[in-house]
Amino acid sequence: MSEGRPGPGKKRVGLFGGAFNPVHNAHLRVAQEVRELCNLTQVVFIPSYRPPFKKEIQADFHDRVKMLAMAIEGNPYFAMSLCESRSEELSYTALTLDYVLSEYGGCELFFIIGLDAFLEMEKWYKPYEILSKSHVVVVNRGGIPLETIEKSPFIDDSAMALDETSGPVRIIGLKTGGSTTLCHVTSMEISSTMIRALVREGKSIKYLLPEKVESFIINKGLYGLQKNYL
Repeated sequence: MSEGRPGPGKKRVGLFGGAFNPVHNAHLRVAQEVRELCNLTQVVFIPSYRPPFKKEIQADFHDRVKMLAMAIEGNPYFAMSLCESRSEELSYTALTLDYVLSEYGGCELFFIIGLDAFLEMEKWYKPYEILSKSHVVVVNRGGIPLETIEKSPFIDDSAMALDETSGPVRIIGLKTGGSTTLCHVTSMEISSTMIRALVREGKSIKYLLPEKVESFIINKGLYGLQKNYL
């Protein structure tokens, strides 16, 4: 799959959900590389409103949206949807996809997810609906070997294609009859948890996230910012 705009036909829209608490350079690089590898028309970032698996959101939704807007501005292939804020219910991916399908009707949807999260998907709300409503793109994360994907109950062992000669993009069959795309992207050991911890400790977060986002965190005093922040 090559870089650039896709040819005629359905638009190929990548969906990248998360708390983005805060958004950082690894998020942006993953979105950029998946767009190129999967020849997507656009990547739509979907900030979680009330994530079911997050015990605490330390920046409110509106601040996270502002930081995300700053981070993606200037990239014509990136956009944002606030569809999860339409409901006070928990932000389940299966329900979010219903909103997105109504907003991007006629588009081919690609749900971007980290390998660690994909391995936990069986615990999600209506996981089979997620697999049926979009094509799932799984990216490497946290140093977890790509071959670990075999442990997912959704993977069709007879349709595995994990040979090292297949390049950064591998198509793997699912027991549902569809397939998932496994993308090997640049590994960047950056996490929102790490950034929040650094801020609380008064240590610099420069170069881990866009400069405008760093300035916003400082000016708003987010994440327990200390007065002696570097």
